Amino acid sequence: MSDGRLQLSFSGAFDRLNHNIFRFPAKFHPPVVRELIERFSSPGDTILDPFCGSGTTLIEALIAGRAAVGTDVDPLSVLISRGKTQRYDIGRLDALVAEMIADLARFREADEQLWGDFINDIHPAEYAAARGELEARIPTIPRIEHWFRRRVIIQLAAIKARIERYAGIPEHLFFQLCFASIIRNASNADPVPVSGLEVTKHMQDREMKGRIVDPYILLTSALRRSFDATQNFQAARPPRMIARAARADARFLSIRGTGLIDCVITSPPYLTAVNYYRRHQLEMFWLGLTDTTAERLELMPRYLGRDRVAQHHVEDRYGVHGTAVGRRWLTRLMPIKPHRAHAFIHYCAGMGEVFARLAEVTRVCCAIVIVVGDVSFNKRQISMPNLLVELARPWLDLSTRFWYSISNRYMSYERRNGASIDTDHVLVFRSRG
Repeated sequence: MSDGRLQLSFSGAFDRLNHNIFRFPAKFHPPVVRELIERFSSPGDTILDPFCGSGTTLIEALIAGRAAVGTDVDPLSVLISRGKTQRYDIGRLDALVAEMIADLARFREADEQLWGDFINDIHPAEYAAARGELEARIPTIPRIEHWFRRRVIIQLAAIKARIERYAGIPEHLFFQLCFASIIRNASNADPVPVSGLEVTKHMQDREMKGRIVDPYILLTSALRRSFDATQNFQAARPPRMIARAARADARFLSIRGTGLIDCVITSPPYLTAVNYYRRHQLEMFWLGLTDTTAERLELMPRYLGRDRVAQHHVEDRYGVHGTAVGRRWLTRLMPIKPHRAHAFIHYCAGMGEVFARLAEVTRVCCAIVIVVGDVSFNKRQISMPNLLVELARPWLDLSTRFWYSISNRYMSYERRNGASIDTDHVLVFRSRG
């Protein structure tokens, strides 16, 4: 690479700890995060990830002897991050997991005796009768029978009711996390695409061939796998380091909310790359993180990087910083449809606000490390590093630029915008105070 960019070197080997409990698209590669933590922070520092996603930065910060603060607008991301970084009493968790697995085995046996092989769905009349006392646990997902077999809806509702027995104790988070991890595979949606939520032809073909959907076995496997991973993480983390994860919009961060930060390490949403708002819909409803479509629509404008944005979401309170930069870059993308132009402005204005807030909450001259890859937008290649450098310029000084190749399947993930992202860029800014 040229232009003064340095190649970032890091060890390819790493302990997976509890990183893989939940399948999360386009997440940080732990060795990269660990290398950045070691380079740009010191033991005892507090590290902030304002787009914490599935908690990779928080986990690696704890392992490295740093405190961590994570925020995200996505309710599921926050639950995942909390569930992974919660300090559990391993002995008690072990006993509760064994108790849950035994109950799942009983549920499964009764289910099979009543309805037969798990290839089969149930008749609408059986579904109506079975809803009964489970009605309150069945979420109001639009077209729920499109996304789930009727039998699976009943099964998931029964499991949800069982998990609710742990409400009020720390282990409840663990069971919610494991439950969230099986919902996609228990649904009719294809678990692979990151474009959001799709019942693809591949999934329809699997149904025609006789697809087995068994939430009891899915959750039993998730519980065992997640307990082992959690135990591994608990043994590796220092005893006094803590992490906090909270729902917050990175455009409105404040010292009052985060405290004064020693280092920021984050990978912000890529422009139109992954539609987390749509992708996490099923899990959010089943976990009670949203109850109605209206609640979800209120969340929508807070997600940066969406492919389509309405005009009124551009003109609301979010769009001040970065708007002029976005409009200047838009001239390179013409002609462009209005909703896509609005999406670009919304992203630039939002990231401009984020940089302004990061400058306020980070100690003077400390590192603000941004990891990003190039994308394709409106059939044009966008240099995300150059765009973000320009958006950050009013508040932050660029110190160093690194790059590294995405060379294994754990790191790479096909993005929905058609971009072939085989290189990530690391931008190291310094706060001026």
